[in-house]
Amino acid sequence: MIKVLIAEDNITKLENIKKVLDEKGILYNSKSTYSECWNELSFDNEDYDTLILDMSLPRFKNETAYKFAGYDILRRLAYEGIKLPVILITGHVQFTIDKKIYNLDDIVKMIEKDDKIQKIDIVKYDNISKSWQYSILNFLGSIKE
Repeated sequence: MIKVLIAEDNITKLENIKKVLDEKGILYNSKSTYSECWNELSFDNEDYDTLILDMSLPRFKNETAYKFAGYDILRRLAYEGIKLPVILITGHVQFTIDKKIYNLDDIVKMIEKDDKIQKIDIVKYDNISKSWQYSILNFLGSIKE
């Protein structure tokens, strides 16, 4: 049985992700801040098969979202040697890093190269399409193999 950690602060998006996982009987736990997510991964010794990670998360409760909190978590995973497949979920099509604009594919390549994350995918989330749901389920299916 797959167990997923979801790091997402948008309640609507989180509920939609949970609904997809519930329909497939996939176990999950969710966190809404950078610090909660990192504590769960590094200190609570929970065994997760994958992480569904929002790129923008607040660092702590009742703060505004930090633009690259998700990217910081990826870098910490690599630094700590935690090998966990990751799905980045975002509603954005581009990101600006150091005043340079990157599309989603460029971000994946940068993460794989610089941060040594071995299995990563970026899923473009929107409320209209169901393609994000299929992308998540396909990714989860690929880690079972």
